[in-house]
Amino acid sequence: MIGRSWLFEEIAARISSVRTVAIVGDAGFGKTTIIDDLVKYSSGRKIHSAGPRSPKQWSAMGMGGYARSAKMSSSMSLHQLSSTPSTQFQSHRNLTSSLGEFDEPSVAKLATQVVAYHFCQSDNSATCLVPEFVRSIAAHLLQSPQLRAYQDYVKKNTQVQEYLSPQNCIKDSHAAFIDGICFPLQQLTGDGLIPRSPLLILIDSLDSAELHRPDFGPTIPIFLSKLVSQLPPQFKLVLTVRTQMRHLVDVMPTSIISIDNIETNANLLNDIVQYCSSRLQKGIIIKFKRSSYFLFVAPFICSEVIVNGSQDRLAAQKLLLQRLVERSRGNFLYMKLVLDLIEARRLTLRSSTFSVLPNDLNELFAMLSNLQFPTNASFERAKPILAICLATLYPLRDTHIYQAIQVN
Repeated sequence: MIGRSWLFEEIAARISSVRTVAIVGDAGFGKTTIIDDLVKYSSGRKIHSAGPRSPKQWSAMGMGGYARSAKMSSSMSLHQLSSTPSTQFQSHRNLTSSLGEFDEPSVAKLATQVVAYHFCQSDNSATCLVPEFVRSIAAHLLQSPQLRAYQDYVKKNTQVQEYLSPQNCIKDSHAAFIDGICFPLQQLTGDGLIPRSPLLILIDSLDSAELHRPDFGPTIPIFLSKLVSQLPPQFKLVLTVRTQMRHLVDVMPTSIISIDNIETNANLLNDIVQYCSSRLQKGIIIKFKRSSYFLFVAPFICSEVIVNGSQDRLAAQKLLLQRLVERSRGNFLYMKLVLDLIEARRLTLRSSTFSVLPNDLNELFAMLSNLQFPTNASFERAKPILAICLATLYPLRDTHIYQAIQVN
């Protein structure tokens, strides 16, 4: 993502004095992308390619894993625990992943402090439940280069492995978190085996956890509010939550950073302008006979727009940038999808008023739906598949979707 260096600097400044920082914004403003890039740049993390999990990867965790956990032994190996969530990073929502790159120095510096992360995914109910959350955090702590002492401690302590087993995490998540994570970290901190500088635990999309409230027991936000104080003081939380669900972080002392109001924060306006400008000026450098040439990837953008009685592409692009910034109101997802449509020639710009641009994200989604399904017949053909995907609590294999359709 272009820009955002100010945001990482702001997070770094705040975590020095508070336990929890929450990034608050509406859908499409880049909350997940912020956490995503911190994970990518964090020490010892493998950068996975974007995209959905394979069927084999889905079978390794999620609801299928919970269904089998009652049959599993209450103890497990260190290797099993530390590898459990390793594919989660591949599957979380990545609609904004192609926005570009953050300013590397600021994000890379903050990312060195990341020791664990968890993505709550509305399309995978297991990730929104406390047992999976506890095991996910424990597994990443065991993989962190800063916490080698914790890994050695767990490897030598079968009782802690018992606390963090799948069966025990489901049976008593509270004890698993306290006895399997908090107490060992407190002891190692007291022994001087863990750094006392800030160590970050990233948790994305707390609001998604509310979509899958358990029949009994706390939700992830309530669980955190009660137990976060049991972690050693150098462990800090960086959370993301949608604006309308901000009350979820009000249950714990939290410093709020809002990223969806460009009227009150000039940095947000600069970020969206930089991104749009970079897309409009995007090009490639080619070499021919020892000379280099810069070619616009989409030189046709605004090439047919009349400005002041003439075709002036640069003037038209300047007007387009202004209109896009106004319509997007700082929403990166809106900006990305509209520019994608223009580059793909699915949205034609001819008038300098740019009246064809959607007014907001909802109108943009309606436009995309109409482009994908131009007739009722085309929608009816896909409707059963969409209905099944929306109804399921976790991603299905293609064969399972096919079988469900055949049943009907």
